[in-house]
Amino acid sequence: MKIKGKIIFGFFTLFFILAVQNETILASSGKDSTNNALVFNTSFYAETYYAKDLIENKNFSRPNFLYNYNSTTTFATNLFLVKINLEKKNFRLNFSPMYGTYSDNNLSNERGFLKNVFEANFGYKIFKNKNVWLDAGVLPSHIGFESAVGADNLTLTRSVAAENSPYYESGIRLSYLNENEKIYFSFLLLNGWQKIYPKNFVFEPAIGIQLTYNYSKTGLINYSNILVQNNSVGIKYFRFFNNLYLKKQFLQNFSFVAGFDYGMQENVFNNKLDHWLSPQIVVAYQASSTINLALRLENYTDKNNVVVVPIVVLKTPININGISLNSDFRINENFFFRLEAKKLQNSQAIFGELNALKQQNLMFTFSAFYKN
Repeated sequence: MKIKGKIIFGFFTLFFILAVQNETILASSGKDSTNNALVFNTSFYAETYYAKDLIENKNFSRPNFLYNYNSTTTFATNLFLVKINLEKKNFRLNFSPMYGTYSDNNLSNERGFLKNVFEANFGYKIFKNKNVWLDAGVLPSHIGFESAVGADNLTLTRSVAAENSPYYESGIRLSYLNENEKIYFSFLLLNGWQKIYPKNFVFEPAIGIQLTYNYSKTGLINYSNILVQNNSVGIKYFRFFNNLYLKKQFLQNFSFVAGFDYGMQENVFNNKLDHWLSPQIVVAYQASSTINLALRLENYTDKNNVVVVPIVVLKTPININGISLNSDFRINENFFFRLEAKKLQNSQAIFGELNALKQQNLMFTFSAFYKN
């Protein structure tokens, strides 16, 4: 997306947010009491932003391992999407086209219009009296507590761990939710690591599971994993990735999320295993009905550049420590502003221009959100 296009669409998104923030633009037939009627819903989501970093590069973009709010010193749209949902008693269909710098960066390897597909799937309820569903298509990722939809997260930007694990996936998902909705389990057959279209028609099979336990009304624990058989230039190797997180609300106004990622991958050159890991914690405080504050602490370690490969001349081990301070200012139920200051520091220089790399960077981001 060219700079001029980013600015124009950024202003269009802001105009859309301001225009609809006092209007209801949700179209729905309303769920029938017999649960047999066809229900049609549409909803809209938009987030526009302005970002400024202390250390800039000539392309005015953030490091290549950050995919959200990536453009700096310009007004832009991170994500604009329309969600279309059809539901009946035993089937459901979701389709969400999208636009923005998120799709430009994170789906750059997809072909054609697939770059602008946020979600496209069909589901069928297998058993009449059991909540067992089989869904197929482009699905939201089953891994991690951070979503590509910024309004669903406690902080404005994402952790380094979230940016370098799948936001979406394609394949088949078999899921079960028990009667009291405390236990959720899913098994997935997928087309590789965050991939819709097989590049050069090379299929990279993957399997994964997700297990969520809501142990109380205010807390849950989740474990997810994915095992992928990668295929690069005819060389096959395995990647196994795990994510564990705990969510809890306490003292009425406080909530926190603690997560831990751990991955391993076969090294085809020495037949050993390379590892990467990342602990993160987010603490949020609701100061009032209109103001919310959040703090995130994180570490991301990838010494062999398995996932994070910064644009530098030589191999550069990754050991990033980060801290983020976030404030939300809510106008109404659907519309709010966010402001965040974030500092990232690596053990070696990776930020800025190649001839003047720095070990750390201070990043500021402002964003406006609309979600109905």
